[in-house]
Amino acid sequence: DHPLALTAAMMLVVFLAGMVLDFIPIVLIFTPVFLPIVEQALRDPLTGLHNRRYLMERLKKETLRNDRKAGSFALAILDVDYFKSINDRFGHEAGDFALCQIAQAVQSSIREYDICGRWGGEEFLILLPDTELASAVQVAERIRQEIAQLHLGFLDSSALPHTTVSIGLSMHVPGEMYSATL
Repeated sequence: DHPLALTAAMMLVVFLAGMVLDFIPIVLIFTPVFLPIVEQALRDPLTGLHNRRYLMERLKKETLRNDRKAGSFALAILDVDYFKSINDRFGHEAGDFALCQIAQAVQSSIREYDICGRWGGEEFLILLPDTELASAVQVAERIRQEIAQLHLGFLDSSALPHTTVSIGLSMHVPGEMYSATL
């Protein structure tokens, strides 16, 4: 009931509000700086696809999500056949170009909520949520055909060899560790 007690409480509220308001502009200033850094940490710099770190986190989350709802998901791992020969014969720049073209072909062949990333070297991992084996086989075949139709030319003068891929499929079994699905 004392007027000074109310004033002290009001002063504390004003002080704390001032601290929060002072902090907000700093957050607004640094958010545009940090978001691209976080995004870069989760993307492959060559292809622009997600990287292995991002894929592992999503795989863990998808495993937990599917175990809760007793659902299923498929994984496809894609390996570019004879990729070393492209690098050896045409150089690493041509190999990088081929990887980017393959990445685009894969990305255009999957659903919006499927996740594709560069697993390493010339390997790509594709996470197919809520997908049964028969549908996963169809997706893998569509990707294989899309890549087979690529006409990879590099530096105008030389055509890269016909590109083929090998694709392995795995189905998540509810209750198993994500590493077993891999």
